[in-house]
Amino acid sequence: MMVETEECCPLCRGGKAMRHSISITCDGKSYTFPYPLYYCIWHGYFIWRRGKHKLFNFSKHQCEAIRVDALPSEVLTSKLEDYLIVEMECPYCKETWKQYDKTWTTQSGEVICPFDGAKIPKEKAVVKK
Repeated sequence: MMVETEECCPLCRGGKAMRHSISITCDGKSYTFPYPLYYCIWHGYFIWRRGKHKLFNFSKHQCEAIRVDALPSEVLTSKLEDYLIVEMECPYCKETWKQYDKTWTTQSGEVICPFDGAKIPKEKAVVKK
């Protein structure tokens, strides 16, 4: 059984520390939540629930924001599709995981399997539905 540590990414090998925030920007607005959000550049935003990290589904939890502020039009913000969650599968170990579609990849455009560390071209890892 794997024990998770709050603020450490559950998908990064070695549990890399995540950045802590309470706000997300999307479509020209800033959404502030009553609970902390943890951001991993490789996998996306997570929330801490019942001793585990859960990938933050912005479209589902958007209504839980305790404050929504319009931002000046010149401020660049994310779009709703930037928070799209996709399922990945490692072609080597066959394990699956979920992460945001638009996250960092390696310099050659690969994602890293959190189970065996394999570097996989992103288009080969995304499970087509």
